Amino acid sequence: MSAIGLPVNILAHFVPRPPVTFVRPHRPSRPQTYNGMSQYVDLFDSEPAPRPLEIPEPPSDRRKRSREDRIAQYETFIAEQREMYKPSENTAAVSDPYKTLFVGRLAYETTERNLERVFSEWGQVKGVRIVTDKEGRSRGYAFIEYETERDLRDAYKHADGIKIEGRCVIVDVERGRTVPGWFPRRLGGGKGPGRDGRSGRQMKRKAPAPSRDSRYNGDRQRRSPPRGHYHPPSKFSRDSRDTSRRSSFNY
Repeated sequence: MSAIGLPVNILAHFVPRPPVTFVRPHRPSRPQTYNGMSQYVDLFDSEPAPRPLEIPEPPSDRRKRSREDRIAQYETFIAEQREMYKPSENTAAVSDPYKTLFVGRLAYETTERNLERVFSEWGQVKGVRIVTDKEGRSRGYAFIEYETERDLRDAYKHADGIKIEGRCVIVDVERGRTVPGWFPRRLGGGKGPGRDGRSGRQMKRKAPAPSRDSRYNGDRQRRSPPRGHYHPPSKFSRDSRDTSRRSSFNY
């Protein structure tokens, strides 16, 4: 085959390659033999013992331990506050404890004048005191002193659950100076939600609407559909079967 007339880039494919370089084959040496390590036991005795592996605490145990720590701190705090709670030594409480009414869940905007106007409905009010914090802001409860114990009983009986400035209040007698060993709810005590197990908000709540089943003559059975209501026959009912074709077949 003649290569005359072929371009240079085509002729470059026919140039012979250089001869292969001779490489001596690799012959691995004799592998090194390993002996036991009994001769090194003395060296291990002089070395310090390794530290034990520290297993991390599981997240569930960490949360449980953190919760128990918070509970213990809270109980310690409550015990300290109970030791400091001495309502009989309170210089601000100068009213007669057996004629004083406690009013809780007040709106923070409620004033003493407004309370006196509302609670004067059940008797003559002698004094009103809204408890405030160190900055002078209302803490949401107040004490109202009446002239007689009879007025106090009337207010205690009828004023629980009334709305004052959009909030249902709770009413109770003063127990800090009249009941020995009594503590408020913030110190783990208190009387609970209302005098009969219901709060003022729950007492004002409307009765639930009757259920759908109880509207039919007082029983639990559903009423039959009204007359004239059409129910299409079921696909698998006897009346819906097409029996006209049976006459055309010979059995």
